[in-house]
Amino acid sequence: MNGDSYSRIPRSTLRLRHFNIRLVMRVTGLLLLVLASSMLLPVAVSWHCGDGAHLRLLAAMAAILVLGLLLRNVLGHDPDYVVSDRESYWITCLVWLIVPAAGALPYLLTGGTASVTDALFESFSGFTTTGSSVLSARLDSLPRGLLVWRSMTQWLGGLGLVLFVIAVLKKLNVAGVTLYDTEYSGTVQRKLHPRIAITVGYMWKVYILVTLLLLAALLLCGNGLFDSFCLTLSTVSTGGFFAAEAGLAGFSMASQMVLAAFMLLCGTNMALLYYLVTGHGGELWRDREWRLFAGVFVGVAALFVLLPMGQGMAWQEALTDGLFHTASLMSTTGFALGGERHWPVLLSVLAFVLVLTGAMSGSTGGGLKWKRLMILAQYVRNYLVLMLHPNAVHTIRI
Repeated sequence: MNGDSYSRIPRSTLRLRHFNIRLVMRVTGLLLLVLASSMLLPVAVSWHCGDGAHLRLLAAMAAILVLGLLLRNVLGHDPDYVVSDRESYWITCLVWLIVPAAGALPYLLTGGTASVTDALFESFSGFTTTGSSVLSARLDSLPRGLLVWRSMTQWLGGLGLVLFVIAVLKKLNVAGVTLYDTEYSGTVQRKLHPRIAITVGYMWKVYILVTLLLLAALLLCGNGLFDSFCLTLSTVSTGGFFAAEAGLAGFSMASQMVLAAFMLLCGTNMALLYYLVTGHGGELWRDREWRLFAGVFVGVAALFVLLPMGQGMAWQEALTDGLFHTASLMSTTGFALGGERHWPVLLSVLAFVLVLTGAMSGSTGGGLKWKRLMILAQYVRNYLVLMLHPNAVHTIRI
């Protein structure tokens, strides 16, 4: 092919021929380096508590560090900071596969799990904030450093691993928008600043602030530092891991109410929380999704309070249980106080529906998200209107 014929090839075709593998490797390696750095805290906790796992945690940290340096500095050396849709999908997929897989090493090396499958299950459950666990029956026998790492996997994955890359890797610039949209696929998120890296930076600052506030509140309620720290990370990320087999059995009613408030808070869009922190709380009420989310919470919580009271439960206990479980279900955190087996059938059905619908879009919670349900409802309404009035024109606005 001569130069003239090559120059006539559309630029879009040339871009399809080039895959920016170096940037994919560099971003993945960067996250592994962050993962390795975050293991310093579990190593320090393990050494301080004398549980004998600090050297094994240090070995896992070293292995993740070497892998991260290999991907970032060797395979990802001097990349072109341009991201197309293909690179963004690859980065998102690899990050959510490689990072949790690397996070399984502490479970294996410390003997926390009996097999590779169990270690991978626990790690992926943590980073995706699913909350399922193969260790719940023997948490009290695990090293404290490993329990801290287990809670930290949820906190790191709560806001989204890709968002951390966008906040740290400033060179991405416009390319960060593509990664941002990939991480929040299916909904349009509020942008707090024209530069996406600054927007994500604001979100991380709010996330850290909420974490510190909850930790302080739990400590003021008289809880120990270790239990408060682990529970804070699992609550803010809406992950649901406990650090003890007893769960919340030893926590006071004040602690349970604090947890309920923060679970509801963390089920809210992170951009709206930023407006709340910066003194623009009116944005909450102007947001249709939040009004729906808050309205459903009030209505369902009333049922969770009144129905148990009708079965003879004291009003104080019914109020605490009702508010706590409604917040836990709507934020998809998954915490429970016990006694769920005695719920009426209606409450069991509502619990199932609330977990499916989930929290608000742009929050750390899971589920379908209320914004998607709002869009779906408008599409259904428009379809029914068009059946009666074929020439009608209705615009869907969110």
